[in-house]
Amino acid sequence: MRNLLKTALAAKITSESSFLLPRLVARRIRNARRTRPTVEWFHRLDDAHSLLLGQALEQLSDAWEVDIIGRTISPTPKTLAPQADLLRDYAATDARQIAPHLGLEVGYVTPDSDAVERGHSLLSSVEGTTDYLGLANDIGAILWTGSPISEANSTETGALESNRRRLHRLGHYQSGMLFFEGEWFFGVDRLPLLVERLFEERLGPRPNHFLALPPPPDKPAEIEFFYSVRSPYSYLALRRALDIAEAANVPLTIRPVLPMVMRGEPVPFSKRVYLLRDAAREAHRHDIPFGRVRDPVGRGVERVIAVFVAAQAENLPAIRFLECAATAIWSQGVAVDRDRGLRKVCAEAEIPWEFASNAIRDESWRSAVEANQVALREIGHWGVPTFRVGEHVLWGQDRLWLLEWLVSG
Repeated sequence: MRNLLKTALAAKITSESSFLLPRLVARRIRNARRTRPTVEWFHRLDDAHSLLLGQALEQLSDAWEVDIIGRTISPTPKTLAPQADLLRDYAATDARQIAPHLGLEVGYVTPDSDAVERGHSLLSSVEGTTDYLGLANDIGAILWTGSPISEANSTETGALESNRRRLHRLGHYQSGMLFFEGEWFFGVDRLPLLVERLFEERLGPRPNHFLALPPPPDKPAEIEFFYSVRSPYSYLALRRALDIAEAANVPLTIRPVLPMVMRGEPVPFSKRVYLLRDAAREAHRHDIPFGRVRDPVGRGVERVIAVFVAAQAENLPAIRFLECAATAIWSQGVAVDRDRGLRKVCAEAEIPWEFASNAIRDESWRSAVEANQVALREIGHWGVPTFRVGEHVLWGQDRLWLLEWLVSG
C-alpha cells in the first residue's frame, strides 16, 4: 500500500496539470495586483554554471518585461551536496566546454574562498535589487581570470543565510537557479524554458535557438554511458543516447552503477521532489512517458542490473530489457522488485523468465558494477547519467546536444 500511495503521489506531482495550474493562479494574482513580475536569481560567485547564467541573463533581459532580482546565497549544506568539491570542479569544466557554443565566456582560474568572500561583500550593497545582475557579472568576470578585486568589508553572512533560507522555503537547495512564479529553472540548461514561458505570458519575445556549433572533433571510438536504474534523467537520456549513437555509427557501452543512496550518499526529500518534477517537465517536453513511478531502490535495482549484465554476456536483448524496465519503473508503476513485475518486463523484452530467474540469484554482477563505479570516480564524477567520449566527460541528459556534436565528426 505504501508504494501504491507513493506511485499515486508521484503521478499527481509530475502531471502536466501540476505545472499549468500554478502558472494560471500566479498570472491571475499578478494581473489582479498589477505588479511587475520578478525573476529571482540565486547566485554564488564560485559557481561556474551560475556565472554562465548571469551572462546569458544580461544578454536577454533587456527584452523582458520582468525585473531580475539577485540574491547571494551561502554554500550548499553537505547534506544536500555531499560531493561539493567535485561538483564545483566539474561545473567549471563543464561550463568551459559549453561556453563557446553559447557565445559566453568562463575564465580558467576558479576563484578561491577569500576572493569569493570579497566579491560577495561587494555585492552586498545591491543585494535583492535589479542592479545586482550587472555588478555580479562584472565581479565574476574579474574573479574567474584570477585578477584581484578591491578590498571590501566582511561578508554579510546574515544576508547570505537569509537568502539560503528563502531558497529552501521556495523549494530548492543550490545556486545557479532562477525562480519565477512557482517554477524553478536551472542555469543555461533550463533558461530556454523560462524564455518560452515568458513568451507565453507575453512578457518576452519569441524564443530563438542560440547554439553555435563549430566543426566537431574526430569521431570517437566509443561512447561510455554510466547509467542508474533509479535515475529519472538516465531514463530520459537512454533512448535518445541510443539514437544518437546509432545515427553516428559509434558503439555505445552502458555501464550500470548503483544509485547514490545505495552508495551511502543521502538524497534529502526536498531534492528528490525537485528532481522528480524537473524530470517530469523534461519528459513532457520530449514526449517521453512519465509519472506513474514505482521506486526500484534496493532489491528492484539489483534485480534489473543482474538481468541486464547477464543478458549482455549471453548476447540477449539487454538494451531492450533496460528500456522496458525503465519505462515500467518511470511511467507504468511496475514493481520490478517482485517476480510478477520483473516477469512482465522480461516478457516484453523477450528475455526468457528462466534465464532471468537464474540471473537474479547470481551475485557476479556486483563485481562489474563496482568496476563501473571505480571508473566513474576515476573520471572525477559521481552522478548519472554521465557520458565519457574520448577525453570529454558529459553529465546529464542536458548534454545530449553536446554528445551528438562530439560523435558527428
